[in-house]
Amino acid sequence: LARSAGLAVAKNPGKTAFNPLFIYSQTGLGKTHLCHAIGLETKKYHPNLVVLYVNAEQFVQQFLSSCNPQKNTRRDFIHFYQMIDVLIIDDIQFLSGKKAATQEAFFHIFNHLHLNGKQIIMTSDRPPVELKDVEERMLTRFKWGMLAELESPDKQLRRDILTHLVRKD
Repeated sequence: LARSAGLAVAKNPGKTAFNPLFIYSQTGLGKTHLCHAIGLETKKYHPNLVVLYVNAEQFVQQFLSSCNPQKNTRRDFIHFYQMIDVLIIDDIQFLSGKKAATQEAFFHIFNHLHLNGKQIIMTSDRPPVELKDVEERMLTRFKWGMLAELESPDKQLRRDILTHLVRKD
């Protein structure tokens, strides 16, 4: 499901019902790998689009840096993210418990991108309903598009994947 949704997004970013695309699973099941593949595929179909992959922890650090009174670059930070055509933000659960200003900044960026038909893709180690200390209005927006869970492959699928990888080399 997540792969199919990702392919649809790559072909028509911002123009599918999968906006935002929220991919969640336990650690180690390939969320980051899938996001990178979606980003690369998007660039293949739409080379002129600005596609950005960022980890939520990096996003928070960039935001905090932009709030430094000596630099005063908060407006530049927001503007930079509002210029993105496809925003892929990994590990969105990292926003849990962050200061209201950080969540507020992401909220405004999210709204701007969504209202302007830009694609948003997020990953998390849990579904939105299980994210603690995230503003309710953000959780509501996370559920606007498609929620796709990556499940652990069964024994046969793991065997098939390994067989395919061995034969590929």
